[in-house]
This record gives sequence, C-alpha cells and structure tokens, in this order.
Amino acid sequence: MEVEIVRNHYPVGQGFFSSQQISYGDEKYTCVYDCGSVSKGGSRLLDKYVDYLRDTTEAIDLLVISHFDNDHINGVKKLVGKFNINKIVIPYLSTFEKLLLLLGKNIPLNLRAMQNDLYFLAYLVDSIDSEDSEDNNFLRRIEEGRIEVISSRSEVTSVPIHLDGELPAQIDGRYRRFWEFSYFSLAPGEAGKVEGDLIEKFEDNLTEELLQGIENNDISFIYENRSRIKCAYRKAVCEVSNNYSRKVPKTDPYNFSSVILYSGPHKDNYLYRSYGPYCYHGPYDYIAPARRTSSSIGWLGTGDARLKQHKNIDELERKLSWRKDHIHTITVPHHGSDNNWHSRFIELFGKDGSGVYCIAAADPKCRRYKRPHPHDSVVGDIVCHHSPFYLVSTEPSSFYKEKIKIHLRY
Repeated sequence: MEVEIVRNHYPVGQGFFSSQQISYGDEKYTCVYDCGSVSKGGSRLLDKYVDYLRDTTEAIDLLVISHFDNDHINGVKKLVGKFNINKIVIPYLSTFEKLLLLLGKNIPLNLRAMQNDLYFLAYLVDSIDSEDSEDNNFLRRIEEGRIEVISSRSEVTSVPIHLDGELPAQIDGRYRRFWEFSYFSLAPGEAGKVEGDLIEKFEDNLTEELLQGIENNDISFIYENRSRIKCAYRKAVCEVSNNYSRKVPKTDPYNFSSVILYSGPHKDNYLYRSYGPYCYHGPYDYIAPARRTSSSIGWLGTGDARLKQHKNIDELERKLSWRKDHIHTITVPHHGSDNNWHSRFIELFGKDGSGVYCIAAADPKCRRYKRPHPHDSVVGDIVCHHSPFYLVSTEPSSFYKEKIKIHLRY
C-alpha cells in the first residue's frame, strides 16, 4: 500500500501558516497549524494560499492554533469561511490568563467569551479581524459547522490515523494506527522579566476583593467590575514601563507557552520496516532522502514556544519521548528569535551531523522589530549543527513543500 504525506509551509511572511495532508487509499486527512500574517500584504497572501489549500480539499480535519498572537490567528476566519473544520485545538487558558490576554490586546471583556472556550476563540478572532465582509460572523459559522473546540493541556494528546479496511484481516488492530498527530502545551516555565513584572504589578494593583474574585473564577463578578480591573491593568503597564528603557509590549502580555504539534509515525506501528521516504523540497523540487534514519519522516511545530529556557527544553524532551527520533523537519520557534532559542533545542535531534531540516517563517522586511527575524545567532547555531535551514518569507520562491511517499509492507 502507498501512503503520501504532503507538507506545505506557505510564504505569508511574518506569521505562520502550514498544512499537512496524508493520503492513503481513497482517504485524505488534513491538518493545519496556525494561520496568520502581519506582513505588508499579509491578508492578500493568506487569501491566496487558503485558496491554494482549498483546491485540494473541502475539509480540515484538525486545526491547531499554537497561541493567540495576531500573526498566528488573524487568518483563521478565512479558514472557517472556506472549509468544513472538524476539530480546533487551542491553548488552555485559565480565567486569569484570558483576562490578561483581552486586556493586553485592548479588547472589551465579554461575559460569554470568558465562560466558554468556543466563544472565547470566536470573540478573539472576530475582534482582531474586523474587516468588512458579507459574512464575518465567526461564531455563527462555528455553531453551524458544529466544530469541536478543545483546550490543549500539558499532557500529551494523540489523534491516530487508521488504515481502515486497507490491511489484511490477520493484522492486529493496533497496527492500523500508522500515523499520529500529538499535541501538548509546555508549562510556562520562567516568564520573561518584563512580562513577569507586569503580572506582579497587576496583581498588586488589584484590591483584595478584585483579586479574590478573579482567583475564584467568578466570571460575573469580573464582568461587573471590568472597569476597575482595566484601570488596575493600565496602572501596572505604566509602572513597569518606567522601570525599563524599552517600551513594555501592550499586546499579548501573557504568552508564556505554545501548543506543540508532532506529526509522524505512530508508536504502535511496525509496518515501516521497508520503504523509501523521499522528500521533495520547494522551490527546487529536488529529491533528498531522510537525513537521520529510515523512519525519520515526522514534523514538529513549535509556535512561539520559549525554548531558550532549560526547563522548557527538558520538558519538551520528556513529552516527545520516542517521537523525537522520528522527526525530520522542525519549525524554528518564534520566527527565529534568539529570545526563544537555545542550541540545546536542536541538539535534542542528534549531535552527529545528521541534523533535522529547520524551517523559519519570517519577513526580514517587516518593521515591527528592531532586529528582523530570523536572528543571525539562531541561523548560526543551526548551520553549525549541520542542519539545513530554510527561510519561508513573502517571496513566492520561498514556498517550502515536502512530499514523502511510503510503501507499507506486511
């Protein structure tokens, strides 16, 4: 039996949009990881590549949102409008975290959104993408499509792909699980200094009554006192700004983690003993076998995970467990920022020169940052590790594609 995996990293610039499609027999499974861009012309690019994906399928089986930065979610409404989406995975946020996220983005507090993950996602996406259209009611589209919204916690959750009806009857049921999508959220670890101080000052500026109401998840109380809470937050921003030479970020102050996504062979599958994995990498469409082992054909999405911290790298290694030996391609966290990078991260995937392929989605022309992504030190670490590095930008020629053909023997 032949199985084909196609992975696309679309050139949308400062943001991220990727898809993976697994075709086996007459079946196809589609997974999307993030959809957003803040580059100049980013909305147009998102439209272009959403349509590109739409030409191959009408359904997205799994949409994983790594975190709630605008450059990772401001294209989600486009997906909901053009695809039948079965399941959306979002980061788990406590009531306190949701509150900080909305305050940081200067989005009015909404009682319904604070009470329900589905409404929170819809409210957040509608708030950051308010462009005029005939139908921009994200929530209504979710309700009509009966999309399942799941909050990713710290434990590893796997979504196995089965070979229903394709294998001989004598094959044990567990062998049918030939591929999996596994996701989990890293623990926050040590917060960034500025962000940590901001949260501490915010808590200090809340009265005991307000703090207790938030900690008790009293949603109605929070909503009724939203003006007082917002004032405490603004005061905290001013206080922390005075302690730093650089401006305190007023958007997304609570973004300590990202949903990690593994896409690769399932642990219980033993049918990969003899096959030929070939990867076709755009834009040149050349053929390259897996660099590590014959089963290293998996993929790892990292969002903006804080992988500069040793604790987070240790936790990532524990949760990936056996999966890290099957990974062929990784996304470089936070567009190649050295604030989210440590050389220990790439060393998880081998130290013998058989490095993984590293994809950084960024726009060096984007003026949102003093130092454009990716940072030279990150690229240097990757090159020193003998790992191929690819920048996916706004240039059409930077479109990165992998095609892997697997021949299953039994």
